[in-house]
Amino acid sequence: MSPVLSLLDRVRANEKQKLDELCPWLSTHLHQPIGWSVLVQRSHMSNEELHLLFMSHHNMSPMQWIRVQRENLLNAAYAQPFVHLDARSQHG
Repeated sequence: MSPVLSLLDRVRANEKQKLDELCPWLSTHLHQPIGWSVLVQRSHMSNEELHLLFMSHHNMSPMQWIRVQRENLLNAAYAQPFVHLDARSQHG
């Protein structure tokens, strides 16, 4: 393996590790406001680095990724059955 390819593999592995740490944290904080300052602080990367990292691994910006995750969370919540409390108390 060439030294250049090895370096590229290490850079990609490092990027993946950063995303593997950031994305689960983001997923557990989707109910909170998440702006660029939070992303920069949490990831220890610049706006540009974050943008390039998300584009290269998710084909979308960090803010688009957050919006998609929030939409998925809402869709999952709406898919759950709803029991009206008044109806439940009349049957018990």
